[in-house]
Amino acid sequence: MRSYGFGTFYPLWFDHYNLAAGVDSAGSTYFAYVAPLGSLIYSPATSLIEFADSQVAVKRALGLDTGIFKLMTDPDLTKFDPVVALLDADDATHREGARVAAANLRAGAVAIGVDTVRQGRFDPYFLFVQQGNVKFVGEFVATRQAFLFDNSVMSDLLTSAVPAGKYRADVLSAAAHLIGAYAAAIGVQIDTTTSATQFNLGLIGYLRTRLGELLEANTAEAAARALAVTAPQIIDQTAIFREALPLPTTGFFFPGPDFFVASAGAPLIITADGLDVSTLVSNDIYANGPTGSIGFFPASSSVLSVSVPSINSAELTAVLASGKVTVTALNGFKGYTYFDYAVRHPSGEEGAARVYVNFQ
Repeated sequence: MRSYGFGTFYPLWFDHYNLAAGVDSAGSTYFAYVAPLGSLIYSPATSLIEFADSQVAVKRALGLDTGIFKLMTDPDLTKFDPVVALLDADDATHREGARVAAANLRAGAVAIGVDTVRQGRFDPYFLFVQQGNVKFVGEFVATRQAFLFDNSVMSDLLTSAVPAGKYRADVLSAAAHLIGAYAAAIGVQIDTTTSATQFNLGLIGYLRTRLGELLEANTAEAAARALAVTAPQIIDQTAIFREALPLPTTGFFFPGPDFFVASAGAPLIITADGLDVSTLVSNDIYANGPTGSIGFFPASSSVLSVSVPSINSAELTAVLASGKVTVTALNGFKGYTYFDYAVRHPSGEEGAARVYVNFQ
């Protein structure tokens, strides 16, 4: 898998398709994507191709065959390497790589949306391993043969993903709008690591959070608020995710970023250690095996310390004590901010991760 921004991967063979798992250099998030046998690339787009059994249908669904997102050529997405293309001195080749990179992030937004309405909870490690959600989207794409980022089409996708009556129709339509607005915020091209990081981390830190709030409320008022969200607002609110820690370049330990929503008027208490999905270390993964070849797994890592970067010192405090981190907004601060923590894996390797908090 060499889609834009993604790092080391370890391909595995599964049944009738290949699966590649790794850690994304654009934000240090875990990924697991599939592709048809014979593929050279593993990405959100190739995962859809595998389950739609049609590259033509996937290109139509992502708008790569016509309209503003259209590719300039007609590359085989299972063979076309956006990373190589982005490094090419030829401007046209570079721009084609940037368009494919953006398409992969838009495909990720659809997968996040379906996962949210179907699962109702977020597991920071197993999200992209749950291929059933991607399979669901792929099969819808094959059947519908339409551009996904049309509100009626996206609404139909989300409606078909859940039992009848689980959510209000206007709420699902508003969820479709949020996904479409996020796709528009990503834009036509992604050609820098900072932009890739912004919208990759924003899939969880912004899109999944907003969808979760909307679905939990399940009211006309919540739907109206979601429908008022615009792409420029999303670009502004996800800019914080450009400030990410770099991917570790040595060792096998990859601490992952965390995302929390909290009240500006009360302390946020976070459990530091343990494998429950609400802990800081639940998505801090280790590449097992003599060369990391077996796979990536979480472990009972230990948080050593927490720190607030000086740029955020007027916005929040974070204190580690008795296995818990107490996070407090300062002076009524509202919005996104972050703190960092140092962590040790049972192997002895140490690392650091960033925790983004949205105070409301």
